Amino acid sequence: MTRLVAPCVLGLSIALGAACPEKPVEATPAAPDGSVAEAQANGEPDAGHGPTAHVAVIIGTVEVRRAEAANWSPVREGDELGTEDAVRTGDEARLEIDYENIKIRVHERSELKLKTISNAGVRGQLRGQADTEVPSGRGVVELEAEGSDAVARTEGGAFSMTADGQGVVAVGTSSGWADLSAEGESIRIPTGMISVVPGKGKPKKPSQALRNVLLSVTWPEHDETNQKTYPVSGQVEPGARVAIGGQDVRVDERGRFKAQVPLRQGKQRVGVVATDVLGRKKRSDRQVLYDPTAPDFRLTRKPWSK
Repeated sequence: MTRLVAPCVLGLSIALGAACPEKPVEATPAAPDGSVAEAQANGEPDAGHGPTAHVAVIIGTVEVRRAEAANWSPVREGDELGTEDAVRTGDEARLEIDYENIKIRVHERSELKLKTISNAGVRGQLRGQADTEVPSGRGVVELEAEGSDAVARTEGGAFSMTADGQGVVAVGTSSGWADLSAEGESIRIPTGMISVVPGKGKPKKPSQALRNVLLSVTWPEHDETNQKTYPVSGQVEPGARVAIGGQDVRVDERGRFKAQVPLRQGKQRVGVVATDVLGRKKRSDRQVLYDPTAPDFRLTRKPWSK
C-alpha cells in the first residue's frame, strides 16, 4: 500500500561556544529524511511549513491539541490544522475538516490525529467515527485505526469508518470505493458495502449494508431497583458504536455489549443509542426508578445470563 509522505522540513541551528570563542562553529544535524511529523516530534515548529487544513464546520464541543502542546483547547471555525495536530469531539458534537478537495467529518465522541498533510492528500489516525469525501483523482485520504494496523484508503469516493481503539474496525462505502487493509491483507469495498476487521484479524469479505440499524436490547424484568446500577446488554452490528447516557460502551467483535448503568435517585430514562458505520442511529429507552430505601429484591435474571 502506498503511504502519503509529507514534504521533508529541514532546519539548521547554529550553536556558538560562548566560553570558547576560538572553537569552530558547529551545525546541528539536519532532521533525517521523513515527514513533517518527524521534524515536529523533534521540537521544530510547524508554522509556515507545509500545507495546512482548516476547520470548516463545528457543532457542539470540539477541542484541538497542537503538535507541540500537551493540553487541549477550544477550536474555532476557520482555524488551521497542521501535521500532528489532533482534534476531539464531545457528546453530540461534530467537526468538518477541509483540505483542497478533501472533506473529513469527525463524529461525536471521537478523536482524529492528522499524521500527514501533503500535496497528495491527508493521512490521519482515528478513534471513534469519521467519514470522508474525495473526488476521483483529486487527492488521497488514508485513515489508520487506533489500536490496530487497519488502514482505510480512497482516491475517489466517500467512506465512513469506526475504530474502537481496541482493534475492532468497520468501513462502509457510500460512493466510489475504499480499500481496507489489516494483517497484511487488503480488500476493496464497493459502493453500498461494509467490511469489518474483528480485532486481531484480517478484513472480512465486504457485505451489503443492512437496510435498518440493528439494535436489540435486553432489559432486566424489573424497572424498579434499590441498586445504584442497572444492568443492560444487547446486540448490534459488528463495528457499530453504542452509547448509554452519552458514554461509549464497549462492543465486542461479534457486536455484543453489556453495561452497568449508574443511576440517580428517583425516576429516570435509561437510553441506549446504536450508531452503525454509515452514521445511522437507533435508540431504545426505558423508565427506571431507583429508590435506595425500597425493600431488597433480586432481579429475576441478569440480561446477559442464560
